[in-house]
Amino acid sequence: MILKEVVCMSIVKVNKNFQVTIPASVRRELNISEGDYLEATVTEDGILYRVKDLIDRDISIYWKQKAQEEGEVELSEGGKQKLEKALAEMEQGQTEEFDNVDDLIKDLNQ
Repeated sequence: MILKEVVCMSIVKVNKNFQVTIPASVRRELNISEGDYLEATVTEDGILYRVKDLIDRDISIYWKQKAQEEGEVELSEGGKQKLEKALAEMEQGQTEEFDNVDDLIKDLNQ
């Protein structure tokens, strides 16, 4: 795996419960809040953490029903920020086209 760009790097210590504290600079850069989920993947180079958005099935069904009834969906603060960032990138022409879904999924997982 090749990192596209190193934005922020810190050293962390594993405590007696095998927990690590994510440094504030990293939390700010990735917009990580208490209660967020991270996916841990073992790679050739070590551990890769990715911020993940998980939606409980019951909540997902509720949101779909609410969206149908009210014509809108409420987003979390993190969701609003991600939407704003995506819209800004689209306005700046920062988009990609894919020939098939497999290529799109590969790009999303990078």
